[in-house]
Amino acid sequence: MSSPAARCCRLTGEPGRSKGVRRVRASGGGASTAGKPAASAVSDWYVVVSNGSRTEVEETKQAIKRFLTTELHLELSEEKTLITHVNDGFTFLGFHIQRRKPEGHWVVHLRPAAKAVERVKRKIKSLTSRGWTWMDEYTRLTSLNSVVRGWAEYYRHTSLLSDIAQITTYSWQRYLGWLLKKHKGSRPGQLTAAKSQTILGRKRWVAHIREGTTSLRAHQWLPTRMELQRQRYLRKGKEGFPHPYLSQASAGTSDEPFGETGPDERIYIVTVGVPRQGEPLSIGERKLRARMRDGFRCVQCGSTNDLQVHHTKGFKSHRLADLKTLCRTCHNIETHKQGQQTTT
Repeated sequence: MSSPAARCCRLTGEPGRSKGVRRVRASGGGASTAGKPAASAVSDWYVVVSNGSRTEVEETKQAIKRFLTTELHLELSEEKTLITHVNDGFTFLGFHIQRRKPEGHWVVHLRPAAKAVERVKRKIKSLTSRGWTWMDEYTRLTSLNSVVRGWAEYYRHTSLLSDIAQITTYSWQRYLGWLLKKHKGSRPGQLTAAKSQTILGRKRWVAHIREGTTSLRAHQWLPTRMELQRQRYLRKGKEGFPHPYLSQASAGTSDEPFGETGPDERIYIVTVGVPRQGEPLSIGERKLRARMRDGFRCVQCGSTNDLQVHHTKGFKSHRLADLKTLCRTCHNIETHKQGQQTTT
């Protein structure tokens, strides 16, 4: 049974003690005994698992409903509460959990939910549309890597690597389509030969950018063993195994353990390289070139931390010659001086 509850609320074990409902840490500690359901709650949603009968599960639901009403002054949403069998599967925190029998024995599959797959594909598609052909290849490829890798890191401990591989394959195809729009008249084979390399035994897209004697190269991120650390969630043994999604330090102590609500929302909403009003479309590339020209150091104090690009002539000029790399402290000082000159 899965249902929404108040944010940061955890079941404490009070509801239905006679029915055996108890709290289970997010690290997976404890297993329910025959007919005794176990409740695990994090953030807005919680799941109650039981190997009892349907009648017992219904009784547990009513006990939880009474507890939420009397103790926490909350209302259980009947519309969003689902009682289902694990063989039919259910979606929880961006994961689809279902018991299957693919090779003659029962296994529980933990896979990305269908909506999560659709959402990341929509983001990749939007970043590789015709409207983005003005962007340089280095910035586009690195921004795609941020989206794909951020999504894959959240789902790195799921059952099937193929679920992640399908997203990287989709990204490959969309990037090829973007290159075809950007380089009109080119053929897929020509672009693949010119702009891909075999790295770590896998063929992937590469992009370069050069400014003076400094050059940078980016390659497509793929879920190889060197690039994605995967670990299966082992069954609880005598001493117990840590949950792969939770660090040992935070397990059972944090109301919002890492990754509980889905991939970092920024991979869907942050758009790299978008100019502000009044700036040219290529300002992102120009700022990168300014950093490369200046050796990725503040030109005034030599710091390599928290670098920003300063417009020496204000926003009247966006030429590369009128951009310089500064650390945040030096940038604030220069901006203050510009403001004083403007007022006087």
